[in-house]
Amino acid sequence: MIDPDDFSLMMLADERRLDLVAAAVASTDPLFMGTETVVQLLDSMAPPDAASVDEVLGHVFGELGFRGNSEHYYSASNSLFDRVLIRRVGNPLSLAVVAAEIARRRGIALDVVGMPGHVVLGVPDQPMWFDPFAGARPMSLDDLRGLHGRLFPDVEFDQRVLTPMTPPAVAARMLQNLRVAAQRTGDRRRLVDVVRLRVRIPGAAVSDRLDLANLLMLTGRWEEAAVEHNRLAELRPNRAELHQRASARCRAHLN
Repeated sequence: MIDPDDFSLMMLADERRLDLVAAAVASTDPLFMGTETVVQLLDSMAPPDAASVDEVLGHVFGELGFRGNSEHYYSASNSLFDRVLIRRVGNPLSLAVVAAEIARRRGIALDVVGMPGHVVLGVPDQPMWFDPFAGARPMSLDDLRGLHGRLFPDVEFDQRVLTPMTPPAVAARMLQNLRVAAQRTGDRRRLVDVVRLRVRIPGAAVSDRLDLANLLMLTGRWEEAAVEHNRLAELRPNRAELHQRASARCRAHLN
């Protein structure tokens, strides 16, 4: 798995390399094929002659055959980027990153737009969107408003949800998808690795670090759990004494 310190630096970098971010998230999987493999696969998939958004999308979702995994939507494999590239199936977010990164290799800009409950592709500065989970089906603003209404009937649509995702936002959402998958299967080892990266994203919730501390305790990683409780004591001064006692209990297991 990527070193959490290196992941933190990646989250602060100015470079918009979503392929590297997705590879870092996928590195939480013991069978991860490596960042170099991810980059090489994407390089090999870039169409040499594509000169427009339509040509790139036709290549990705037509010739290459990428598609949404509606049969196993919540499977962890849909968020493990190397597996998505090999199997050519994924969830809306991973498919959007595939298309955006292949387009970037041809000098064509595509935005990954993280609506609540769904992810679409957008064309910068144009009212054009595409649904990567439905073969890059074109979507109008009315289509997006209707989709939002079906997903959240009691919430008013706000066009600000169509803001392009930053690399940290992509990482956070991919990690959350993996977190849900690991919780469904009871895979505590993966949960630890996923949450360990999630707490390194700028603006991560204190509750994520609390989850990490509890997971480390459940898996017997007492020294690491003690360190996390010490950090929580700093972040939650009104609960500092509670976390200091928890840290001491964790260290007692090491004697």
